[in-house]
Amino acid sequence: MVLMSENKSYIPYQEIINYPEVEQGDKLVIASDITRLALISRKHQGAFDIREFIKSFQEKVGKEGTLLIPAYNHHLRPGESWDIKNTKPVTGVLAISVMNNMGFVRTKNPLHSFMVWGKHAGFYSGLENKSSFGNDSPFAHFAPHQAKMLCIGTSMADALTYVHFYEELAKVKYRKYKTFPIKYKDENGVMQLKDFYLFAKKMGWVSDFEYLEKKFRENKLIRDYNLNGLGVQLLSLKAAVPVIRKEILEEHARHISFFKPGLYAREVLKTYLYRLKLFTTSTDRIRHADNIH
Repeated sequence: MVLMSENKSYIPYQEIINYPEVEQGDKLVIASDITRLALISRKHQGAFDIREFIKSFQEKVGKEGTLLIPAYNHHLRPGESWDIKNTKPVTGVLAISVMNNMGFVRTKNPLHSFMVWGKHAGFYSGLENKSSFGNDSPFAHFAPHQAKMLCIGTSMADALTYVHFYEELAKVKYRKYKTFPIKYKDENGVMQLKDFYLFAKKMGWVSDFEYLEKKFRENKLIRDYNLNGLGVQLLSLKAAVPVIRKEILEEHARHISFFKPGLYAREVLKTYLYRLKLFTTSTDRIRHADNIH
């Protein structure tokens, strides 16, 4: 681990981006939980301005760079509504803060969209992928575009949705296609019913990417930083591909996907009760309370 803050008592949040090996022209996929960062910044600087934080990233990668922030709504159920301009993502405050703001645009898949800024924003926002992780999705272009993934306050093990692209590519047996008819409102305010697809986990299966993070580290692909006591990780997604593909194709995903009979029984029961309207998920309760649609 690179302890960048050992010799400096505090790094202003506007300078955090200067410590990972991020350069002008980089394409960054940013996964974050900035709650702790905001608390630390308020303690030391008296405030935390998320716009200033995002602006520091824009200035770092420059006009030749691209920023992609996950803006997922993977909790959506078939028949529900999604508005590209107004439906708040469930992936945190960073994505919410740049909605219709600071030059960011949103990609078009309602289940797994991104807020994008920079040189390739038009390319990514122009994609029409119906499947979240298909060959025409943003995920398919990360390696060819030499994208790096930056985790702030979270880890690759928790945030590496990118693996699902290779699971779909290999048509792994523990996932299957699920159709989502969505009431879709586009950037022009036009609402229509559209079908989208997710290569979703089958009942009883769980994913765990701790093994992949360990292999990245063993192969010296991942860079770890400790900034003001906050964990930050940087990974070249192109460099990560051979490790991911080997696990899925040669190891048959045995280190990253597991079947649990007890979970299967619970999920079957919950699905049955949900259909009878006798069960409401915590995600449903939060969504309705926040009125995010």
